This record gives sequence, structure tokens and C-alpha cells, in this order.
Amino acid sequence: MKTVKLRIVSHRSVFLDKFVNKFLYEVDKEYVTVLPLPTKSKLFTVLKSPFVNKKSREQFKLETHKRIIVLKGKEIKKIPKLLKNLSSNNIAIKVVLKGG
Repeated sequence: MKTVKLRIVSHRSVFLDKFVNKFLYEVDKEYVTVLPLPTKSKLFTVLKSPFVNKKSREQFKLETHKRIIVLKGKEIKKIPKLLKNLSSNNIAIKVVLKGG
């Protein structure tokens, strides 16, 4: 049986959840599973003033949220149209095909 894995990544969980909900609305939920992956965080520290005040710094946090959508069976044929209709600037999608 053929399976397709969609790996979806975004820096905002709101956009990711909206995309997954729209995707599940369009396909038959019997053949789809959604797996949440752990969130990765990066912390950046930047000096406010590079010359005099080394103690004054700013910290920025960048979080990466991920989900995997696994499609099986007849839902594979709908993928190209769905991805064109549901695509957004705020998410990145990677498609992996498996099976014969």
C-alpha cells in the first residue's frame, strides 16, 4: 500500500493548526493520521551597545513547530490539488512518497 508523509513546519503554531484543520476537512479522515512532533527552540543573545555596555543585552527566542500527516490508500490522488489550494506563506511542506 502506498503512503505519503507530509512534514509541515512553521514558526507559529496557529498557522500550523489552521493548515492541518483545513487539510483534514478536505480529505477522508479514515485514511489520515496527524502526528505532532516536539517543538524546537533557539535562543539568540544580542548586545544592545557593542562598545560600552556589555551587560545590556537582548534575548530573542525562535520556536519551530512541526507536524507529520500520513496519508494511506486512495487519498494520495488528491494531494497535488489540495497543496495548491491550501498553501500558505507561513508554513513549509516536505512530501515523502513510500510504497510500490
